[in-house]
Amino acid sequence: SCEASLAMDDPATAASTLGRLGLIHEKLGDFARAFQYHERALRAARDRGDRKLVCAVLNLTGNAYLQVGEFDRALSCYQQSLAQAREIGHPHDIGLVLQNIGLARASRDPEAAVPSLLDALRFSEEAGLSNVVVETLLTLATTLTQLGRSDEALGYATRALSMAESSGSARLAGTATAMRETLRQVSAESLPP
Repeated sequence: SCEASLAMDDPATAASTLGRLGLIHEKLGDFARAFQYHERALRAARDRGDRKLVCAVLNLTGNAYLQVGEFDRALSCYQQSLAQAREIGHPHDIGLVLQNIGLARASRDPEAAVPSLLDALRFSEEAGLSNVVVETLLTLATTLTQLGRSDEALGYATRALSMAESSGSARLAGTATAMRETLRQVSAESLPP
């Protein structure tokens, strides 16, 4: 069985496999099982002393908590993940977790999320993390739209599209294109006749 083979694997393989099983259960909507797998993955990563893997599992767990609306737990996971990423000095994980912290804050209080997202954007730009920059720009655009600041949002969506096209990310370019077009329509509709 899968469970038996996990017990025999080394902790890194077990943690990675358990994390993937958690993601599968998230996609299936079975969050109770997803959290069980994420917790086991976290224990296995900690047993191995693999701080990068601990960082990744905490980030995944935060994402799952965000999906079920448990914002405080999501933020707690993200903050622990950020601490690990900073300790090991891994810029990609730092940028990704900063973006997720902004996303979690935007889910609860969009206005308070804007400074967090701008910090994530600055860090990711300085670190040269193009895909994280694009994701953060899109999150900023979404958040500003929620706040009724569609002209600002359009600027961020346009930047996201330009960067996504430069980096060759078709998925991000498609998302940015759809967002930009929607924001253009919203802006045009809000103009006085």
